[in-house]
Amino acid sequence: AIDAELQAAETEVERARDAVQKAQRALHETRLLRAEAEQNLAAETERAQARRAEWERLLAEKLPLETVLTRIVSPTDDVAAAIEAELAGLVAAKAARETLLREQEHRHRASNEARQRLAQLEATIATLEGQVLEQQTRLTVAKDVLGAHLARFRTAVSNANVEPDDGSGDEQDRVEALLEAG
Repeated sequence: AIDAELQAAETEVERARDAVQKAQRALHETRLLRAEAEQNLAAETERAQARRAEWERLLAEKLPLETVLTRIVSPTDDVAAAIEAELAGLVAAKAARETLLREQEHRHRASNEARQRLAQLEATIATLEGQVLEQQTRLTVAKDVLGAHLARFRTAVSNANVEPDDGSGDEQDRVEALLEAG
């Protein structure tokens, strides 16, 4: 019976020892978790302080901007409508700009076409002026030749003492003969 009690006590001691080891492991794990939680808490506290400092800095920057903006832009409760109105204005300005750019491009093309047409007309005028000069030269030469022939004809007629036409038709033959002789 004492052996049984001793054995039961030893078993109980082993169980207690196992329980103590489990408790020590749990305590160790709990301490590790606590240390990790403390580190997390310290990091979160640090981040919260940094966010708070950033928020305060941004608020300090925002206040002067808001003050200036309230002088420029009238306050409105309907921010979306104000933004929509501004966007509509920007869209209208962009459309007007695009229209002006298209008109400017059209005028530019028309100007280029007019310049090309003018160059073509100037070339045509130069050609025609050359032709006119050539025709005037030919006309002058023809007049000179005609004048010379007329002078020869007059001389031949005055030398031949041609009588006025008597209707016989011989006069043409006499003129032709005078021209051939001259």
